[in-house]
Amino acid sequence: FALMPIAERIMQKVHSFGGPDKYMELLSGQDKISAEEMQDTVAKYLKEQGIEDKVEIRVVESMLSTANVTSAGEGRYYVNIANGPVARTQVQGICDHEVG
Repeated sequence: FALMPIAERIMQKVHSFGGPDKYMELLSGQDKISAEEMQDTVAKYLKEQGIEDKVEIRVVESMLSTANVTSAGEGRYYVNIANGPVARTQVQGICDHEVG
């Protein structure tokens, strides 16, 4: 509970922008891509990195984040992508962070 005052301050700030959805819109813009477009972008990124044969891309329901990477064992990985729109401005950063 020591961090509760900080969390409350963050939530007050978010609400000063009109709530979570408006804050995210202001932060990331309105231009979104679909999960399928994100899947294609990740596939291209993996190919550019030369690791497309080591990674399976999955579109997943009910994720808390836009994307994550998990081990499939034996030097193989899953890139999990949330089944929902992704802000176009965040796509490159997601690829660099999760894969690169």
